Amino acid sequence: MLPEEEELPDGFVRLVVPLDEPPDKGGPEFEWVWAEPLGNDRYRIENSPFFAYGLSYDDVVRAAPGGPDAELRVEDVERKSGHRTLRLALDPRFDIAHPEVRQFLDELLDLGCTYEGLPPKLVALDVPPELDVAQVVERLQSPFRDGVLLWEWADPRRC
Repeated sequence: MLPEEEELPDGFVRLVVPLDEPPDKGGPEFEWVWAEPLGNDRYRIENSPFFAYGLSYDDVVRAAPGGPDAELRVEDVERKSGHRTLRLALDPRFDIAHPEVRQFLDELLDLGCTYEGLPPKLVALDVPPELDVAQVVERLQSPFRDGVLLWEWADPRRC
């Protein structure tokens, strides 16, 4: 989620993504994402979501004002970008700054992925369409087996 006081890059807006998980289970009700306005209530997602499923970097969504503050709320995904999102959760013994985790994340960058961290324990991993996703999944297996992290598909659909 984006904190209220965080400044948005020029030309971007914040969109609210309602989450499917009921708030009584302890999770958030929504997530904020950055987006580029395209006109006609269409927006291009400019970051990898941490909590939302079925949404990835560069997807085009429709959003409209809603809620008490007339925030822009994502209503539908209009066009998938081909990017895929994976979510990583680090074991309590590790955090994003741990040398072993830093090395692992650098190796994912070398493969062609990008990521965003939500310190201390969450990583949203973007797999671009031109990258062989099997290579990324294979790279995730060793830290998974070693108990460094858990991972899940947040948006496995390519199109």
